[in-house]
Amino acid sequence: MVVSIMGRKWGGIRRRWRRFRVQGKPRGHDPVRLGARVGVWVGAAVREARRERTQGGGGAVERRNKVPAGKRAFIAGVADDNGYGWAIAKALAAAGAEMLVGTWVPALNIFETSLRRGKFDESRKLPDGSLMDIVKVYPLDVVYDSPDDVPEDVKSNKRYAGSSHWTVKEVVESVKNDFGSIDILVHSLANGPEVTKPLLETSRRGYLAAISASSYSYVSLLQHFLPIMNPGGASISLTYIASERAVPGYGGGMSSAKAALESDTRVLAFEAGRKGEIRVNTISAGPLGSRAAKAIGFIEKMI
Repeated sequence: MVVSIMGRKWGGIRRRWRRFRVQGKPRGHDPVRLGARVGVWVGAAVREARRERTQGGGGAVERRNKVPAGKRAFIAGVADDNGYGWAIAKALAAAGAEMLVGTWVPALNIFETSLRRGKFDESRKLPDGSLMDIVKVYPLDVVYDSPDDVPEDVKSNKRYAGSSHWTVKEVVESVKNDFGSIDILVHSLANGPEVTKPLLETSRRGYLAAISASSYSYVSLLQHFLPIMNPGGASISLTYIASERAVPGYGGGMSSAKAALESDTRVLAFEAGRKGEIRVNTISAGPLGSRAAKAIGFIEKMI
């Protein structure tokens, strides 16, 4: 089931986006369909990703509507070719967007090596037969807003050796220097170090870590990217039904993090709409047997 925070059934996407636009844009702004199109493309992408993982086969879904020439997207949370981030990137690339991605620093080397050696070539195929082109991959760790926030043990960690400028502020500065601006921001990441623990057994540290990585990270990304987002752009994140229902096994504060993400999305839609003419939304894509989701321990049963 794909759900928007503005409604229940995906079939009502047009109505929900109409309600969202009223809330998320300043009066008098000429409606730009980019925000609604991004929601439709992302929705189609996550459905296709789930179909490929559960039934095999599939492939890119062709989008008839194209992104206006020159639109640029930054997707935070792409580290392999079997997650929602990758599927969203393909959908946007097929629609004509220029792709930039942010990859978690410890996974950067493996991801870039796999790209270079062609291990992802089959899954990079777009409906027209061409391969998705990722213009640039940025090292990124959304838990840290600036270099001053990074503790010494992380700075000296060998998994971060060889990478630099990977905090949120630094990544945005790099994107600005490299490309000037973006039009689409996608938040496709989450992490809860104690996700396998019931909430009653979750520590304060584990709970706050889940909130930091899974919900505040979206606030931080949009806060820093907003100044270089072109008016009429769109931003979207991925939530989960555990935000409103009890889902056994999805613990460690992750359900609370998703609830916070949805609440923040409503406020961000109001604020970013008026401040930068940017649409903000989140969709509930459902469980996917991605590498990250397997940390839960029984993701296949949930699917």
